[in-house]
Amino acid sequence: MSCKNINAFIGPGIGVCHFEVKKDVAKKFPLFVEKRDNKIFVNLKKCVKSKLENNGVLVKDSGICTYCDTNRYFSYRRDKQLKTMLAVILNKSI
Repeated sequence: MSCKNINAFIGPGIGVCHFEVKKDVAKKFPLFVEKRDNKIFVNLKKCVKSKLENNGVLVKDSGICTYCDTNRYFSYRRDKQLKTMLAVILNKSI
């Protein structure tokens, strides 16, 4: 299946600025790890974008970190409570 006609949009989600992980998790994302102040962070959005683009998918990223944007989004890591989120997938050919 060709992916050249597929577009993807990465919506709001936790950014590398706040996705701190332990070494065991970081080992699963070796190309997407950033270290700051003796802490380890993983860039999940960069990981997803890279994998999609490597398969020919055109990807756009909202650039929104849900942890940072306290007025519009909840973050489990920030708020320590679970809420509902929604994802929508559209097929333009329908």
